[in-house]
Amino acid sequence: MANTPIKNPPPVQGEGDEWQGAVINTPPEDYSNIRVKASEIGRNGLHIIGGKILEECNEELRWPSSIFTWKEMSKDGTIAPALSYFETWISETPSSFVAPAGYEEKLKKDVDFFNSLKDDMEHSWLAFIKQCISFHRYGFAAHEIVPRRRLKRKGSRFNDGKWGLRKLPLIAQDTVFAWDYDEQYHRDLVGMKQRVGRQTNWNDTNPLPYIFINNVLVNYVEIPRDNFLLFRNNPLKNNPEGTSILAGAWRAWKYKVAYEKVESEGAAQEILGFKVLYIPPEYMTADASDSKKLIFEQYKQMLANASVGKNSGFLLPQVVDAAGHKQFEFDILSQKGTRSYNVSEIIARYQAEILTSLFADFLTLGQAGGGSFALSESKSAMTSMIKRSKQREIEDVINHELIPKIYAWNNMDDSVMVQFKFEEEFDANTVDVATKGLQRTAAVGLVAKTPKNINAIAQLLGLPDRVDENMSQDELNKLLTPNTSGSSEGMAQGLPSGTGNATGGGDTSVKNSENK
Repeated sequence: MANTPIKNPPPVQGEGDEWQGAVINTPPEDYSNIRVKASEIGRNGLHIIGGKILEECNEELRWPSSIFTWKEMSKDGTIAPALSYFETWISETPSSFVAPAGYEEKLKKDVDFFNSLKDDMEHSWLAFIKQCISFHRYGFAAHEIVPRRRLKRKGSRFNDGKWGLRKLPLIAQDTVFAWDYDEQYHRDLVGMKQRVGRQTNWNDTNPLPYIFINNVLVNYVEIPRDNFLLFRNNPLKNNPEGTSILAGAWRAWKYKVAYEKVESEGAAQEILGFKVLYIPPEYMTADASDSKKLIFEQYKQMLANASVGKNSGFLLPQVVDAAGHKQFEFDILSQKGTRSYNVSEIIARYQAEILTSLFADFLTLGQAGGGSFALSESKSAMTSMIKRSKQREIEDVINHELIPKIYAWNNMDDSVMVQFKFEEEFDANTVDVATKGLQRTAAVGLVAKTPKNINAIAQLLGLPDRVDENMSQDELNKLLTPNTSGSSEGMAQGLPSGTGNATGGGDTSVKNSENK
């Protein structure tokens, strides 16, 4: 080991060593005499008491109460299509296990093995992806890792004896009631507690522990962190519960629901009208007889029942005064007064806020006569970016938590491992914008026709073939199709012609929208 250069030495200087940039002048024979502070000093600042995460001050948004809030919001007519759009879009994107670039041949067997695991579980891989995407609405999704030997007598389709996956079941979010952290520093998540049902067996034969939750005695199980995958949305402070996408829409949703109730009650009141019941005043005075007071109370109850639709009609005494006016009379007044505010416009405003917070406001483009193609393009690009972010969360968890486990189970060479990836999706709007830009820049000679550029364009368009990046320029020119565009020839013979044969005059090329 003497005089062997050290690559990427630890960032702490040992005794007698002199630093020169990132290289030790006199490298030691080993690292044993270099003092390095290897432990973590800081804390993530997550507020945890008794396994409960107390980051959120609002009870409705704090787990486990928030699960009921998210479920209720998910049924809303504005929110449901936005959630379904993203979750369906993400799950329907094809995915597979692939080798890192440059390792395709070396990892071919590994790739085949991992892709075979997707079809060798008790449920489909698509069902797993659809369930893990629930972290989008609930903030997190935990899936237990259940292995099995790949033997036909064990239910596997294969008989090679390797360790594979039996299933990756979702640990239902509404059954998780506590998180376990290391006892010394409360920094690292070591497991979770899951409620598994109300305790019914009171004797010593019940092996499960129990706990009171909302004054109900329930059994629970403890699941170690190493036994489940944890998908999270925006996990600030490394919060195991993540942050639901619905949290940002909660306030607007509350107001929208309240105004919808006002609108419905107001509409019902206008349809039913305002009820008026006329009775002689002597029945309403404080010194009225007991019998008259009793009759007065009965008429009040009749009027209350009429307001809620319990009475279909009234039977009133035919009593008139000396002038011939009825002493007892029922009437319905129409309510057609105008208000200083428009409830429908207020509701529409909150709907727009909700969709914006869910990155789904493009769903309303054109509904109110607004929106444009350019706006839809920008919205589509943004939603594609959000979708890709969710997919990368799924990829990251599978690549860092699941794949290394399977390599270890089977004692496989893990110096380079396969990766799980969603396929790059062909986005028509993004491609349309990009190709317009390419046409404009290529027309003035700003895009070099090189093999690397051609491959980059092929990847953008989702084309399967690539060119050899070491080929000569002559070989590339022969391979490319002829240039059929005349977009750069207009100036060869002067204005105003776009393709030559000019006779003079002004520049009319501005009429072409692609030049703007």
